[in-house]
Amino acid sequence: CLPTRNFRESIFKEADSISGDEMEKYKIAMRACFACGMPCGNYVCSKVGDDWGTICTEIDYENVCMLGSNLGIGDFNRIIKLVRTCNLLGLDTISSGSVIGFVMELTERDLWPKSIDLPVRPRFGDSEAAEELLHMIAYRKGVGNILAEGVKKLSEIVGEESTKFAMHVKGLEITAYESRAAPAMALAYGTADIGAHHNRAWVIAKEIMSGKRLEVDREKVEWVIDLQHRRSLFDMLTVCRLPWIELGLNYNYYAEFLTYATGIKFTVKELLKVAERVYNLTRCIWAREVKDFGRKYDLIPSRWMEEPLPSGPFRGHYIDSGDYMKMLDWYYELRGWNKETGLPTVRKLEELGLSDVARELESLKIIK
Repeated sequence: CLPTRNFRESIFKEADSISGDEMEKYKIAMRACFACGMPCGNYVCSKVGDDWGTICTEIDYENVCMLGSNLGIGDFNRIIKLVRTCNLLGLDTISSGSVIGFVMELTERDLWPKSIDLPVRPRFGDSEAAEELLHMIAYRKGVGNILAEGVKKLSEIVGEESTKFAMHVKGLEITAYESRAAPAMALAYGTADIGAHHNRAWVIAKEIMSGKRLEVDREKVEWVIDLQHRRSLFDMLTVCRLPWIELGLNYNYYAEFLTYATGIKFTVKELLKVAERVYNLTRCIWAREVKDFGRKYDLIPSRWMEEPLPSGPFRGHYIDSGDYMKMLDWYYELRGWNKETGLPTVRKLEELGLSDVARELESLKIIK
């Protein structure tokens, strides 16, 4: 599930050179949020080399992947340099890696529009070209002004053929999990309220450990919805996900902590209902703000539904479009949403105490 060369592949021959074991050779410290008892930030320094000497920065899996294997770069020193550049320029490493990976594939396929000047012709593995593009994006210099808008808008400019390998959902670039051999994770990306982000429902670990990784069933859809609610709840409580995800902290503690902090009795069931309300509310905001919002915005990239994985133990696998639509139907049914439009119903909104929202969308003739 390691995104490689703009999510074209899931196997990277140099994976060992950018792995966690390799990272440990560069790590000099751990970093954490204030007063945290389980720091998760890896602070690393590059080895002295080339003409840029030692560079230090904090890294994690997603940025090593998206600026590493996704760009065909297997040199850990150069990945550290790219991550550091993003940090200094205020760029998101995931979206930056996705945009540059998309540009590299456009160059490889000779699809870059002749009407748009591209001063460098980046190929997979070219870290120097990636570095130059990062600076152009940050300062919106030349073609960087277009690249700064993201993969979705760039693909619309380039043309229809490029949309088949434009890796985004709802305009947000996909975080670092290739999902053609993980249908539940693909659904989690497709239905995430902010676009394709693993923090909304990191279901891939459960899917792999379940023993039915490639299966498509209703239970997996239930997992996705449950995790979406739990992740929303963590955000509302402004607490870290890792104690529950990584350490198995009893979920009841969250309700107990909130009860002690406020003096108001809360149960887990009540809190998850609040999280469901949030997910419905964000869905309604999309519907109000985006004219044609609906089911088509929950689709995953064409690459995952049309291109089989070219190598590795899951070679030949892809997300069958019929299977994905079946999961989407189950998803809407379990949420109490309209299967055709993918929007909350008046009944569901009223059940969640969002009658005012229902009335507003009714008046706009968005739902009924």
